[in-house]
Amino acid sequence: DIDKFKPLQKEKLFTKFNLKDSPFVLATFHPETIAIKKNIEYASSMSKALEELSASINIVVTMPNADTLGSVFRHQLLKLKEKKPNNTFLVENFGKENYFSAMYYSRFLIGNTSSGIIEAASFNKFVLNVGDRQKGRSQSKNTFNAIFTKNDILEKSFKILNLSTFK
Repeated sequence: DIDKFKPLQKEKLFTKFNLKDSPFVLATFHPETIAIKKNIEYASSMSKALEELSASINIVVTMPNADTLGSVFRHQLLKLKEKKPNNTFLVENFGKENYFSAMYYSRFLIGNTSSGIIEAASFNKFVLNVGDRQKGRSQSKNTFNAIFTKNDILEKSFKILNLSTFK
């Protein structure tokens, strides 16, 4: 369906989800399923990295799913929104068409979701895949990998921001 996909008008998407009309990174983080005990540390690192990144570009976040320890990531994201209310936008659930539209308009994707690995290349988007959740999946040349530390996430994010569009 991606080859036939037509994104919603940008203004319609931004109005529907109360997003700011400026460049943004689309972020989707879920709890790690391999290193379960490290999720509290990972959620904290993610939040600190996104907070610092939000000084350079807006962050549009799709909230974590109901996996074990999803509430740990959710709590950190809600705290991030409190700290950076003008640069962080939390969306509970975009739905497929809206999510693909957000991906289409985003600068790049960041997180540990399969949509970064599977669909982002079809939208000519770079992806920063964080952690081991997607370990073992085939990846295309649009994918950068980072460990779950603030510094590595930021270093790779700024590297991607300095690249032109993936083709």
